[in-house]
Amino acid sequence: MIHGKLIASVLPLMVSAGITGDPFGDINSDSMIDGRDASLLLTYYTASSTGYSGSLEQFADEANGGEKAASASDAADTKKAASDTAGSGAGRLFGDISGDGIIDGRDATLLLTYYTATSTSYSGTLEQYLYEAAHEGAASPGPENPDQGEGDVSLNDSRYFFWLDLSKDKNFVFNDQFIKVTFKIKEDAPDNDYTIKLKPDLSDIGGVSISPDKVIDGTVRVGGESIDPADVSAEEGLTVYGDNVACKQGDTIDYYINIKNNDGLAAALVWFYFDSNAMEFEFAEEAGEFADMITDGTVKVGARSGKSQK
Repeated sequence: MIHGKLIASVLPLMVSAGITGDPFGDINSDSMIDGRDASLLLTYYTASSTGYSGSLEQFADEANGGEKAASASDAADTKKAASDTAGSGAGRLFGDISGDGIIDGRDATLLLTYYTATSTSYSGTLEQYLYEAAHEGAASPGPENPDQGEGDVSLNDSRYFFWLDLSKDKNFVFNDQFIKVTFKIKEDAPDNDYTIKLKPDLSDIGGVSISPDKVIDGTVRVGGESIDPADVSAEEGLTVYGDNVACKQGDTIDYYINIKNNDGLAAALVWFYFDSNAMEFEFAEEAGEFADMITDGTVKVGARSGKSQK
């Protein structure tokens, strides 16, 4: 099975027709499963995290200008769950693609990766895709904390920063400060160097996934001496790197994720991992010339658990 990356799949999905769908994955009720469904899911998740109290069906209905969206009961009426098939849509909360009982960014990611697969060579249904992915362990709803050994809790929380801008039909060239993350250092955090680990997924306007030549994790030094800033002067390829910040217990810090030698991007998904025993995530937002440049794009901030949202 071919599994496209999230960001590499977003761009062509948003501007092309989808495959024939069914209520399980057809969020906007246009009889197709495509990037518009994933985008609507993600937008609903954002709205519900910031005060919207209606159901996904209501939200989709409003987004469609009042036309009735597909409902969970529609899905139950039109589909039957195979007794040996994991990931069936029948009887499931409408929009809960991952089957974990909540609607969040993972569900949007699964819709996007499924449609990417169908745009290349996959011909099965969404339910078949979820079943095969579950058995192969291939289609993850979001990256787990990377490089973490058994019993290691130093990277026990994460957030993502998602950006997509097709408004100018071109790549955006920006460098230096990219994302500002604000952390509150806990009063009881032990003196230590805490890693901020980065996992970026980037794409150009053509939907081509771009892998950085180097990703350099950052450090938050709590209660110690000053720390040298990240030295990327010798890096000649595309580099995504985190700050090195010295602080003390009780401080609120602005931590920057940076980029160097960027020849042009139209989308980015950047996961950052941190120790929640030492610091609390407060918010993340665009920074530097990147913030000045984008005006019409989509920016989302969220978590695997759905407990935080910009």
